[in-house]
Amino acid sequence: VLLKLKCKLQHSDEERFQRHFGELLDSPVQLYHVVLQQRYRQTGYFFMTRQSVCIYSRSFASTIRMRVAWDSLQSVRELPSWDPFVSWVELAFQKPLPTSAASDAKKIEKLNVRFYSKNALTKLAALHAYMVSGGKNGVTEITGDLEDEESEDDGDDLGTIISSGLRLTTTLSETALNGLRSSDMNDVFDGLSSDDWGPDTIMGRYFKTMEVWDLEVGPWSQEGKSKLREVKFVVAVPQKLGSPPQTRVTNVFRVAHSGVSVVIESTSESHDVPFGSYFSVQEVVTIRPEGEGIVASKATGVHFVRSTMVKSIIESETIKACSQKAALMPAAIEKLREPRHPATDGSSSLPVVEQPGQSLFLADAGIFSPITARLRAMSLAEGLELPALLDAVDGIASVYGLLGKTMAPVKADLRSNVAKVRRVMQKNPAMGTSLASYLDKDQKDRGAKAETTEGSVTCSVLWISRSLSFLVGILERLHADDKADLNVVVKETYKETLYKVQSLVSRRLIHSTLSVMSTTRSAFEAKLAPTPEAYSTQVGDFLDAVKAPMVGMKNALWQKGVKVF
Repeated sequence: VLLKLKCKLQHSDEERFQRHFGELLDSPVQLYHVVLQQRYRQTGYFFMTRQSVCIYSRSFASTIRMRVAWDSLQSVRELPSWDPFVSWVELAFQKPLPTSAASDAKKIEKLNVRFYSKNALTKLAALHAYMVSGGKNGVTEITGDLEDEESEDDGDDLGTIISSGLRLTTTLSETALNGLRSSDMNDVFDGLSSDDWGPDTIMGRYFKTMEVWDLEVGPWSQEGKSKLREVKFVVAVPQKLGSPPQTRVTNVFRVAHSGVSVVIESTSESHDVPFGSYFSVQEVVTIRPEGEGIVASKATGVHFVRSTMVKSIIESETIKACSQKAALMPAAIEKLREPRHPATDGSSSLPVVEQPGQSLFLADAGIFSPITARLRAMSLAEGLELPALLDAVDGIASVYGLLGKTMAPVKADLRSNVAKVRRVMQKNPAMGTSLASYLDKDQKDRGAKAETTEGSVTCSVLWISRSLSFLVGILERLHADDKADLNVVVKETYKETLYKVQSLVSRRLIHSTLSVMSTTRSAFEAKLAPTPEAYSTQVGDFLDAVKAPMVGMKNALWQKGVKVF
């Protein structure tokens, strides 16, 4: 504590303190960026100084500027928090204090503060205890888990490795993992807690079956005996309660090993769905030995941080969606013993999971090699088969990501349409896998409106064909002219393809992104293949292989009276 009292803020933070509180009467000890909870949540600054706690926040709702002496602070108490990376702290004052110097300022007895640091409560409580010690203010009340206490494991006590703050209400499934023995438990934990969550790992396979894209995997952080990491991605969502076709998701994973059982917890927030900031989805998969085998069980719950009239609907629909995907994690764990490097003969899934800084090609294979193999393995004698086509398109969408953030809308739209077709196939397994059968059903059910009906196979395949035409056009021009400028090629190809069929709003969005496109041709080609020679060969092979499926889609749509452009 004495060392902390000797700390000083950087010059910029001292200026911020003086700007909000006037003269720097006492040296600041620590500055935190926080969220204050009153009637509305608002962001602000929290300063700990030698003599007081200083809080500043300004929003449309109110302005808070408080300087609270340490002896005016009655208690520091930790509140339950669903997020393992933050701390909610309740500050109770000796008497009601005004929130600002204004004459009509509201007086409060307590204030809830969210710190984006798990050790903030420890520092605050320790400083509070030190400042008011000496008997002049009696014994202060300090509660909450101020330190990470480690205890010896007593057998397989799951209570010591499952977070106590989770709101689990529904047990979804219990599955025996085929092909794994109880002696594999350490390997399961190593796989889940590995730094590498690439395409051929447990979590890589899990994310692929979840059909996510724009995947960003953060670093691990150690919390006692547990490991935590944050993952961000985009995923398609059902069209209910006014939901968009897709949403950004932030997911915090926690992995722990009791010595016998392994637990992986997940707490996620969907940012683009209605009321997404009101709730979080919590899931726990427990993997434990049973006899000579391994059993995985999954439980889930929905934790609401704010109330809403549609709470019961959100909870039931969320539990239903989690139930439908309950088998995905056990299925990914079952593949623990599969080879680390997927084959490129068309028999294995494409490596479409992307991580920041991670190359999309394996060794000397290049990103196009598995895609080309998949395309060439497709049989077109009896028409296009959707599973093989969609797998190939999933891989092709990764190429858009290599063009930079400017192509994010096109990439997201392509993957969204792939997900829509897959959902229709899951709901209609009796119809088989032929594209023609689904186009026939759309024409029968919707007639000429099939191509404009959101979610129909006809509409989705139409836009898949258009997006592929855009990308193939770019690659063809680059392949034909080794001196062509990438930015010029992208703009010209766009005008000849997507520009013709997009809405005015979409045109303006793409136009604004293309105007700031910064990816160079050399950087783009280096991401596609390990060497210039490999790039030339693999792009040429891909362009040859993709022609037949694209003509097949175009002809299938034309037979139903639908034109690609």
